[in-house]
Amino acid sequence: FFLEPAAVDPRGLYAGSPAEASLQRRLMDIADDVVVIASSDVTRSSAPALIASLDHVTRFVTDGPVPAELCTALRRSGVATLSPSTNSGKGRMFES
Repeated sequence: FFLEPAAVDPRGLYAGSPAEASLQRRLMDIADDVVVIASSDVTRSSAPALIASLDHVTRFVTDGPVPAELCTALRRSGVATLSPSTNSGKGRMFES
């Protein structure tokens, strides 16, 4: 299942409304894998409705650097992360 949340922080994934969060939660429950696709803006945004904690995510893909606190939370939850390398500047990707 590919999920594009409205916001992501160390506590979890968020949607714009409780109804949207409920639907996404149900889809996550039946999925074998949950891949979060998040623009770098999403890691700096907020939204009102919690979808799920990060331990429900298999992989996290973003187009920008992952904030340190979120990176730590993703690693603790065992989530594989794919994002631009913060030290290359050439758009190469790293995976953790």
